[in-house]
Amino acid sequence: LPAEDRKLLRNIQKFAKESNRYIRATVILMFDDGYTPTQISNILSVSLSSTRRYLSTYQEGGIEALDDDNFVAYSGKLNDDQLKELDVALSKELYLTAAQIVTYIKNTFHVEYTENGVTALLHRLGYSYKKTQPTSSKADPEAQKVFLDQMNELFEELQEDEVLCCMDAVHPTHNVRSAYGWIKKGKEYYVPSNSGRDRVNINATLNTKEVTDVITHTSDTVDTESTITLFKEVEAHYSNKNTIYIICDNARYYRSKKLIEWLKMSKIKLVFLPPYSPNLNLIERLWKYMRKTVIDYHYYKTRQEFTEAIENFFKDLKSHEKALTSLLTWRF
Repeated sequence: LPAEDRKLLRNIQKFAKESNRYIRATVILMFDDGYTPTQISNILSVSLSSTRRYLSTYQEGGIEALDDDNFVAYSGKLNDDQLKELDVALSKELYLTAAQIVTYIKNTFHVEYTENGVTALLHRLGYSYKKTQPTSSKADPEAQKVFLDQMNELFEELQEDEVLCCMDAVHPTHNVRSAYGWIKKGKEYYVPSNSGRDRVNINATLNTKEVTDVITHTSDTVDTESTITLFKEVEAHYSNKNTIYIICDNARYYRSKKLIEWLKMSKIKLVFLPPYSPNLNLIERLWKYMRKTVIDYHYYKTRQEFTEAIENFFKDLKSHEKALTSLLTWRF
């Protein structure tokens, strides 16, 4: 914001008698301070569409347009208290269809909405239609919290001669996976598929500080021997490091006697995740991105073509740097 505009907006905040006038000025100031429209909407309890409207009004017409006495923002059929009550209800219980929410609004507030209308309302409130995420019922939240506290400390205090990696194995199947896409109504989009069950077995490490720094090892099976082979490649790759921390799950081959003996002479130190905690392993997000980029709705006639596509993905990770840097953040 220009200094003069910031000063004027502060004066509007200070002397505004109408709450809506105060909120319009506050939205612009918060956006300039680095808040996203969604964050501003949640903090000020203003609909997301109104927040964006205030921003576009200022961008197009400046403070004069924003502070016009005739400025009227669409508030919808529900008042602010009803919107807050609806938001609480949606946060407590999962509704699978817009029709269910139409019924809830009608029974609770005696207000009629169409399904399209309630869909637009949900978007304004910051909701989107997406899949639920399964989580293990056996996971221990307290153990996960303790682990994260320890890893956050290690991550923040990592020395120049140390590196922190995440490790996991993935076994993509040579076949297509159905995915969402924009397809014309009444039409189908067919993708050829394979009947085989051939898998590509990959074990890999991911540098938590440089997310395109990934070391992979492909083998017939992921076991102690292939893990040691990967570790040798990791040591060679980080020859300038004195300590290599690797976060991994509790797979049997990571705890085998042979591997434990081998690690005694290595600068690799394994850090084991709490049981049933794949959500705390950063590399899991890389596997998801890889499947979406290489496997979903992509047809490979032969296993060799399938394997080469995956290998080329890892060779060309730098071209995905922007997406991976955004996705593979140290936040859980």
